[in-house]
Amino acid sequence: MSAETTAKVLTRMLENKPFRTQVANDPQALAQLDLTDEERNMLVGTAKEGVDKLLQPASAGAGSSAEALSKYLGTCRVGLSSQVKSDLTKAALERVARKTGMLIGHSC
Repeated sequence: MSAETTAKVLTRMLENKPFRTQVANDPQALAQLDLTDEERNMLVGTAKEGVDKLLQPASAGAGSSAEALSKYLGTCRVGLSSQVKSDLTKAALERVARKTGMLIGHSC
């Protein structure tokens, strides 16, 4: 299922800056993956815009690739495996934590 692949690629993009840069600069990096042209375009556009657009309120990213990707994965969420959903959620939370300076998983 290509939505599953899309979620896996997005997870890797959230976690790995060199991979994000590669996707933004060379869309062919995704050529061998089971993705539709629309999915590939959303991922490349999100890499170019910056993955942090995914973490902004919807109105801030209106019309962006990140917004389209977020909506797409939201509609596909039921069909994603629990592991992929968990990995994507974890990557997004860790990204937010890094950007805001929050400590996750640390005891006081």
